Amino acid sequence: QDSPFSIDAATGQLSVSSELDYETTTAYNVTVSVTDDPSIDEGAPITTSAIVLIRVEDANEPPLFGTTGCPEDDSFTACGTVSEDALPMNATGAIASATDVDAGQTLSYRIDAGNDDGAFVMDPETGAVRVTGNALDFETKAAYELKVSVHDSGVPSMSASGTIRVTVTDANEAPVVDDVDLSIVENSAAGTKVGAAIVATDEDAVTPPSLEYKSVKLAHAMGASALIEAIDGGEQGQ
Repeated sequence: QDSPFSIDAATGQLSVSSELDYETTTAYNVTVSVTDDPSIDEGAPITTSAIVLIRVEDANEPPLFGTTGCPEDDSFTACGTVSEDALPMNATGAIASATDVDAGQTLSYRIDAGNDDGAFVMDPETGAVRVTGNALDFETKAAYELKVSVHDSGVPSMSASGTIRVTVTDANEAPVVDDVDLSIVENSAAGTKVGAAIVATDEDAVTPPSLEYKSVKLAHAMGASALIEAIDGGEQGQ
């Protein structure tokens, strides 16, 4: 094995010549030889050797993020998917995972940026990302890129940064129709239109919206009224 040290032939100063890694080798026995100047006594040069023990001291090194759950894009630290109607503390499937070559280190994870409206929370011990309960809305924001970091317990503490992508999936939402006050002449013929058409809206990303209207007759003491219902197609993205 080549020595990671070199020596100045004139001064005897040892210097590092290649990278040292405490986790691989903690100490080196370096043999140093010294040869005298034969011209002084006009004899043969004499060489003496000694062994120098060099101990390598550990230095804190930064943790490293791996890539999890991102089969198509390894530029992200982790990837996950969650429905827009997910309940508080539901998992997203995104888990940041880091390693540290320094033995005995404790790692701590956190979200630094990109967490709009505080939609997510990260477990500081496991790196798992969960929903906080603040409303997710597929129609407003279909994906989040969370800037995250991991910090070790060394002195001084070292860190690494990464990006987690969380995709929000669509959930079917109820259409909205407002109450309307209309009037019609009592002897109007069948088929006579009653005011303007009832208009309902649906937040789901459908153009045009697939809605079905129906009315249910409700009897009252002072007459009759009609309850208008708007029913969507019942399938996401239809």
